[in-house]
Amino acid sequence: YNVSLALYYVLVVKYDWKDFQLQKITRYLHAAPIVFGFGLAFGGIPMYDIMGYGCHLLPYNAEFDEGHLWAILVFVVIPLGL
Repeated sequence: YNVSLALYYVLVVKYDWKDFQLQKITRYLHAAPIVFGFGLAFGGIPMYDIMGYGCHLLPYNAEFDEGHLWAILVFVVIPLGL
């Protein structure tokens, strides 16, 4: 959401956008972080394991090929690092 807010400020302060111009992109400024957040949240669900007191990452499985590693990085490791 911070990127959307920063873009809003840049458009208003630097490029002098008016309210009628901002109304055209306001829904996108709100929808983009929500869609991105839900995408990361739901994309990582298969890579979590339930424990009695919380969740943790599944251990590395040799059956996973390299195609699954990008999904683990994108949906689990990078968001947890942020």
